[in-house]
Amino acid sequence: GRPTSGRDPNAVIPNQWSWNFGIEHEIVNNTKIEVNYVGTRGADQLQFYDANQVAPQNRLAYNHSGGGVGNPADYRAFPQFGADGTIVIWGHGGESRYHSLQTQLVSRFGRGSQFQASYTWSKSTGNLGLDDSGGIDDDNSISDLANPDLDWGPAKINRPHLFNASLIL
Repeated sequence: GRPTSGRDPNAVIPNQWSWNFGIEHEIVNNTKIEVNYVGTRGADQLQFYDANQVAPQNRLAYNHSGGGVGNPADYRAFPQFGADGTIVIWGHGGESRYHSLQTQLVSRFGRGSQFQASYTWSKSTGNLGLDDSGGIDDDNSISDLANPDLDWGPAKINRPHLFNASLIL
């Protein structure tokens, strides 16, 4: 047998910090506008990595070893577990950031009628997909242990522009 998975011994608890600031102003009778800044920071999020990754200095040789030159397992951190000896570790190295400018216009008129329009301009980034933490996939795993910042970029849930309008009569 060989190990196939494990847990990071650092027992950290995932956490999220949120903050916001907003102003609201009545521009004409029964019509108001709101402008808000909303931000969040996620730290110690669930993230997976292969403890038996091929080291960066061995990747070229590892890719060529499949063609009959050498043993592919020799280029892994723990060669005794074979060429495909992946050891998945459940860690908490995931980080995320969200920043947004949220605006809303609300106008009331007549007997209970209302018009509302909202627009959000935002950016969600991180080193994991943020759409699922229940499984091992490419979105929640570290591509390169030697340089984990390579995975930083827009999250799968990133929606830079959102517009919504409604009318109640």
